[in-house]
Amino acid sequence: MPEREYIKCSPLPSKYNTRNHPRIDILKPGHRSSESFRVFEKPLNKPTVAYEDAMKSALAQTSVFTDLCGKGAENRVFHLLERGAKVNEPPAEEGGRTPLQAAAEGGHLKIVEILLAHGADVNGAAAPFKGISALAAAADRGHVAVVKMLLARGAHVNAVLPGWRDYSSALQYACKAGHTEIIRSLLEAGAEPNNKKWKSASPLCLAAEHGFLEAVQLLLEYGAEVDNTASLELDHGRPRGTTPLHEATTKQHKEVVDLLLRHGADPAIVDAGQSSPLHIAAAFADQAIFQLLLASPRICKFVEMRDKYKAALMQTICKDGSFDRINHFLARVPGPRDHFSLKCWAVFFCCGFGYTKTVEELLGLNLSPNFSVSSDATRLVGYQAETSLEHAILKGHTEVVELLLKRGAIVSSSGGFRLSKENPILTAASKGFLDILKLLLANGVSFDQALQSEAMQKAAKNGHTAVVEFIMSSHQHSADKSKMNKSLHKALAGSDAQTSRFLLVSGADANCEHEGRRPLHLACFSAEIVELLLAHGADVGAEDEKKNLPLHKAAFARNKVAPRIVQLLLEAGSAIDQKNATHDTPLMNACTAQNVEVIKVLVLAGADARATDGEGRTPLHLCCARDGDHKADQHEAIRLLASLLWVDVDAEDDKGRTPLDLAAQSFRSPVVRTLLDVGADPALVDLERLRHGIVVAHEPRATIYECEAVWQIRKARGQTKSLYGDELPVGFKRVRRLDSTDKGGSMKQVSEDGTVDSFVFDMAVLNAISSFRDL
Repeated sequence: MPEREYIKCSPLPSKYNTRNHPRIDILKPGHRSSESFRVFEKPLNKPTVAYEDAMKSALAQTSVFTDLCGKGAENRVFHLLERGAKVNEPPAEEGGRTPLQAAAEGGHLKIVEILLAHGADVNGAAAPFKGISALAAAADRGHVAVVKMLLARGAHVNAVLPGWRDYSSALQYACKAGHTEIIRSLLEAGAEPNNKKWKSASPLCLAAEHGFLEAVQLLLEYGAEVDNTASLELDHGRPRGTTPLHEATTKQHKEVVDLLLRHGADPAIVDAGQSSPLHIAAAFADQAIFQLLLASPRICKFVEMRDKYKAALMQTICKDGSFDRINHFLARVPGPRDHFSLKCWAVFFCCGFGYTKTVEELLGLNLSPNFSVSSDATRLVGYQAETSLEHAILKGHTEVVELLLKRGAIVSSSGGFRLSKENPILTAASKGFLDILKLLLANGVSFDQALQSEAMQKAAKNGHTAVVEFIMSSHQHSADKSKMNKSLHKALAGSDAQTSRFLLVSGADANCEHEGRRPLHLACFSAEIVELLLAHGADVGAEDEKKNLPLHKAAFARNKVAPRIVQLLLEAGSAIDQKNATHDTPLMNACTAQNVEVIKVLVLAGADARATDGEGRTPLHLCCARDGDHKADQHEAIRLLASLLWVDVDAEDDKGRTPLDLAAQSFRSPVVRTLLDVGADPALVDLERLRHGIVVAHEPRATIYECEAVWQIRKARGQTKSLYGDELPVGFKRVRRLDSTDKGGSMKQVSEDGTVDSFVFDMAVLNAISSFRDL
């Protein structure tokens, strides 16, 4: 008997890759290695039973046949068709292709003809989810002959299916790619050039967007609407409302823009983003496209545009400060009302942009500098200005302000900005525009005592020392310490050391009270200011409305200079153990803030580490009672306090709780560990109280730290072997949250680098957690 050859097919991957064909291995007895070739290469010298079996296996896999159609393997496709390959078999994968679609996409005319001759449905399975029809596939790839054959065999020319952009037809695919001959064939076959019923970009929009001039011309000849606003929907469901002219202007296709305008496109249509082609051209396109739009005979539609869009358009045109560009646009606008409004808006916006020369040229067009613009323009600047002068002051353009004042601009010191409720003087002072402030005062603006005081406070709050100095040295300013004192508080509240220093040197009271606080209470940000206040006689024993000393405030502040400020206050004679309204000492404040460096300073200075607050808690209690942002400092503070011989690590508060009790009840396992390391007695922990806080397996969620905190106490008491022995389960310490609603207990594992991965524990862990009820 002759030696027999055995042939087997390797399995297909889950998602078929057209480049990785299944292979047939020829295995001969006694040979370890094998010679491989693709399934449909020439068979062996004579057909064998094994080969026939392999062919049948290949025929059973429709993706192999489809792939061969897409590759253009005519002989193999014909061979499989003779053996019973199914031409209308639906694709095995979601979004896959039928054999006809694959052949059409590849442009294999002969295979398309063979498939159709064997009964392939030209419209069958034309729209699988995320797929495209055979006609659309051929149109997208530019296969003219295939498109014509499919149309001749009855392909639906207006079939709409899920595709590249929501719902797309073959014509849209052809327009997107710019295949002019295919576009012509489709239109001649009756393709609809307007898609008003479809939520997708129109064919004309697609052709204009990609700059295909011939395609645009062809579509217009076949009746495409030049202002068709059918387009993609936004994420929130509203239509974009863009026209082909929007798309061509955005992509700066000048010839397409010119063609659309010659066919009557309207440059003033506004889309959902409140932009017209005019807006887009003014902001992004080159000057030539903008001039084309202005020369459009349909610019008259601008009259119908809402005022807020006109104002936004003028703001965009004014951004580059070109008077010629502004004047040319004004010359094209019909209607005296719009013409006057646009000129006023142009002056207003150019004042805000600081174009002094352009403002001067615009005022030469018989405009007064005292007009007030409408709310449509003020809305664009946040309703903070309503005249050109106010806009220039707001933006700090000194030369423009000077020009407007010379042209007779009126400044009202009593009314000010109607919408922002602020006087121009106050605006200049609060923003630190000293030169503008001097200009306003030189032009006779009233600057009474109340306004001086308010302006000085605003300047001090924002750190504008030069403005404060000018107001104080002004001949109009009468010495009034109450004003300086308020300004000092504003400067300190704004952490402005320079202005604070200037006010103190100028005579501000270092002990002035404002809203229940003294300057020292506000000066914890700067050791230099604290020294200056102390040098000017600031009282370290002054209390605020909550009976806090400056030392309380400094101890609670977490910054680099806090230890130095605490040292300065102690050297100045501050009471180290005085309690505030909540019976907290400065050391307690430092422990609450976990400010370990301040704790060291206070402890070395003799602060009482055994003092108790209103609930009987010691500083050590307060260190353990909350999680801080600085965990390393928290543990260092606990070790520091516990190292003091006179501190009782197991002291109880008014409710009988020790520091270890507080940490365990809050399930802070790292703090529990630290307390046990410094000698806290685990036997004093109230396990009965803890039992009510433990989240067990039947409850929906728990944090793993709860289990670990209790485990630390059980381990210290020698009660671990009934649960885990001496160690936690693998991964137990790294788990963040537990969801025990699913069988098996679904958990998340947090690795060392902070990434979170899925992690599952078996029921043994849940049972172990549940056993905490028996503590």
